[in-house]
Amino acid sequence: METQNLLNRLIENNISLSSVNGQPFLYPDKLKLNDDELAMLEAHLHESEGAKTLIGEKVSNIAESCKNDMAVYYNGDFISFHELEIRSNLVANYLQSHEMVKNEAIAVCMSKSIDLIAVMLGIFKSGSRYLPIDKKLPADRVKYILSDSKAKYLIQNDENLSYLLNDDLQNIEIVSADKVI
Repeated sequence: METQNLLNRLIENNISLSSVNGQPFLYPDKLKLNDDELAMLEAHLHESEGAKTLIGEKVSNIAESCKNDMAVYYNGDFISFHELEIRSNLVANYLQSHEMVKNEAIAVCMSKSIDLIAVMLGIFKSGSRYLPIDKKLPADRVKYILSDSKAKYLIQNDENLSYLLNDDLQNIEIVSADKVI
């Protein structure tokens, strides 16, 4: 189960996806991905406008045939592929219903969790770009990342980043992960 292993490893490792001049890239040394996993993520990150969401499509296909198999295990808890499919589709549908534009950056500030994987997968399925925000970063750095990325949404769970929204960042909607999953 190559996709299952990738999903589990993304949650176990520091996830570090970013962009330079609007072009996404990743730091494979921080993700500790093997060549196949790296190729899968790079293919998704660099997909063309008409291409299908590779990771989302793979998980959906697995969910059809292995509904009750464990998809993600973290900290003693797990969910099946069927549950992951439902949760990630809820996120994708939420984003698409809120006039999200394809390839738009969706900022995420969440602790490592099963819900983080569902949110990431939902973002990929919606055609958006995943923009991780580390809660340990200084406020000025977070403000710069949000401003530079032109993110319109910030999905968070236990972190409260509303203090960051000053006059420059009023266009960002902060959404609780509980609201989208």
